Amino acid sequence: MTALTRRPQGIGVDIVDATRIQNFIEKHESSLNKILTESELQKMMESTDRVSYLSYLFSAKEAVFKSLDLAWFGIEGFRMIEVTLNLEQNQATAVLTDNLLEQTQSWWDETLIDFETKDNSVVAKAISYSKT
Repeated sequence: MTALTRRPQGIGVDIVDATRIQNFIEKHESSLNKILTESELQKMMESTDRVSYLSYLFSAKEAVFKSLDLAWFGIEGFRMIEVTLNLEQNQATAVLTDNLLEQTQSWWDETLIDFETKDNSVVAKAISYSKT
């Protein structure tokens, strides 16, 4: 009997300073729909701490992109990654869509994300797993 194991395909890490996210929201709130999916935007707007919520989302999306080791898709590439946060456990999952899914569908299985916070920063660590 062989054990089924998943192989990590890539690892990505990103750190976000919440002060920079606050400044981003103040200057570019109308542009959030370019980096967030509709579901992410709705959940952020419903959050009691939008700056913190966006800090987690943005750091997760950056870490996922790095873990996939793909060419830059521009700012719109962030909408191709939908992050579901589980902040009670400091974790998240990611779903790829559009061109990102097309480029990774031959190998990508899933990406798991966990977070650490220190002072005013959020650190996201993403591991993307292959199907085999």
